[in-house]
Amino acid sequence: MMKMKREDNLTDMAEDYIAVIYRLYEKKNTRVKISELTKYIPSSPSTITEMIQRLAAKKYLEYEPFKGVKLSQKGVKLAEKILRRHRIIERFLTDILDLNPADAHIEACKLEHSVSPVIEEKLYQVLHKPATCPHGNEIDTRIKEQRLVDMYSLDVNEKAVIKKFLDEREEVLKSIYSLGLKIGEIFKITSKDEHRILVNLENRKPTLLDRRLAETILVEKII
Repeated sequence: MMKMKREDNLTDMAEDYIAVIYRLYEKKNTRVKISELTKYIPSSPSTITEMIQRLAAKKYLEYEPFKGVKLSQKGVKLAEKILRRHRIIERFLTDILDLNPADAHIEACKLEHSVSPVIEEKLYQVLHKPATCPHGNEIDTRIKEQRLVDMYSLDVNEKAVIKKFLDEREEVLKSIYSLGLKIGEIFKITSKDEHRILVNLENRKPTLLDRRLAETILVEKII
């Protein structure tokens, strides 16, 4: 069986590193520290540092000890390709095969390294060129300033609509979907303290969210 050609013969794991760094940069717009990567990549700090140094040698990123990493233009370009493919596959799995969004993310992680650009584009056309993945992240990816705020930053009685789930780790997505939260849902903050918020979803019982989880959910205020 012919394997899909890779840039610089990168491994699946190397591509995963590049995608993770891109996602974290999207969230914070600043350098990503090794300690942050350990939360997303199941490896020791020394192993992660070794891979980072390899990718830096191939000019995919810039690494400064104690300051962290950021993708180079070459790295951003590759990350956008990887995430576009991943998010199109997620759409196919949810819209056509009817998988739930959390499971679709897990399966897309397995498939994204083997789907060719030809198949990727065919899927995109079949899906009628969707704008976002099931979690609200843009399919035509680009690092840019968003006119969105995180859920926890809202004041009591403010209304908003859910637009994006930033943290796509399996356990985080499952927590979000188990609470019944969905992209496009309208809600109002009914109470808030320094550890949690209570949101009132339309036609549903109030839902209590941990602050850390609420900060990973981007919303658009309804004025």
